[in-house]
Amino acid sequence: MSNPQLIESLCEECTISLIFEADFAHSRSVDHLIHRRRCNQSIHAASIMTTTLKIAVCLFPLVTASDYQGPIDLLGFLDKNMAPGSHFPELDFNPTPKHNFEIIYLASTKDSVKPDAGPRVVGDETYEDILKKKEQFDILLIPGGSGATPPLVQPVLLEFLKFQASGAKYILKVQASTHLQAITWVAKARWVVDGNVWSASGVTAGSDMVYAFLEHLNGEKIATTLRGFVELSGKQEGDDEFAEFYGLI
Repeated sequence: MSNPQLIESLCEECTISLIFEADFAHSRSVDHLIHRRRCNQSIHAASIMTTTLKIAVCLFPLVTASDYQGPIDLLGFLDKNMAPGSHFPELDFNPTPKHNFEIIYLASTKDSVKPDAGPRVVGDETYEDILKKKEQFDILLIPGGSGATPPLVQPVLLEFLKFQASGAKYILKVQASTHLQAITWVAKARWVVDGNVWSASGVTAGSDMVYAFLEHLNGEKIATTLRGFVELSGKQEGDDEFAEFYGLI
């Protein structure tokens, strides 16, 4: 075994033992047994390869900020640039997440975007930039808002979505327009899954959906850790109390 990532975390004695399979007398000592246990844990953690998925957060004028910010509050703790436990020790994940994320905010221009409510936000890149590079994202996070109605949707955003849709691993929609696909209405759905498309009913439902999405990607333990950290109640797929509030049932 010569994987540098595995050997790097071992003590000197264990490294030699691992490479040359030598039998040292000190291996009977309690201290060394503790070393070996820690080393075995390091080997197990390093053997789990974390795959980075690139997320496009689609911004536009009059977007509902909580439609994307709620999901990002969960997804952002698995940002590839945030070392586990670096900001919050309780988020030093075990087991190692199978997936982390690179989150890119996109807009039609480099100007700040005014949402329905809340502070303006500036995208990292433009849709045109991505179309020119023909860059493919793994996950599309598409929020809704009053600016998502057909007369107001920006043509460059539609062009970007049409280019990305067939190659994306997942599409996450929060109160977003569904005119790009046929739908079956589910009155009490908090969120639904159709193949690789996850759709939430809007606003705080987006956080509930992304909690389930994280459980799908990284398992129950990591998803539950994040849910507890942000104190999210975590409504289930068919448990939307607001269906009755709006007279849908």
